[in-house]
Amino acid sequence: MLVLLALLASLFRTTLNKSFQAFFNDNLLGQIYREQSSGINSPYLLFYGLFLINAGITVFLLLRHYKISALPTGLAGIFGTILVISGVLLLKLLVLWLIGTIYPVEKEAKLYRFTVIIFSIVTGIVLVPANILLAYAPATVVPYLIYGIGGTLVIIYLLRSLRGILIANRFLLFHKFHFLLYICTVEIAPVFILFKFI
Repeated sequence: MLVLLALLASLFRTTLNKSFQAFFNDNLLGQIYREQSSGINSPYLLFYGLFLINAGITVFLLLRHYKISALPTGLAGIFGTILVISGVLLLKLLVLWLIGTIYPVEKEAKLYRFTVIIFSIVTGIVLVPANILLAYAPATVVPYLIYGIGGTLVIIYLLRSLRGILIANRFLLFHKFHFLLYICTVEIAPVFILFKFI
């Protein structure tokens, strides 16, 4: 995890800096998105891959802490958890792509997909020290770490949701049912699938 982060940070430092700046600045996020006119550049996708790996490791460590044996232990369990988490989150991006293709919201769907990737990159970086602490901290400290990590992830998720609402604001007034359907299908369902898996 650390080797991959070090490689990506040294090879694509500009991408990492832009991701953190776009996380805090909506205008800059839109500007970076417009620079990606031919599709999302591979450095962003590589950092998104780092997020998927870290999210899988976090879930694996939580399962281990709570002694839930959903998958085998050891490396097989880590890789299995990473695959399941990656499948759920990539399915969400696929659904966003389908929504943009089927309905007349392609521009907004693409911008929201890019927003999800930017916020995931930042989350992936946050999860690196979180995973190290979860893996090596004394058992008495881990519950407090879990609350801290959970709180941080909730704040990031709420900020991302707020950005999503700002992107979709012109549809909210006239298409409330469709927006509610989207929230249930794309935002809430993956969380329930994840809880079901755990």
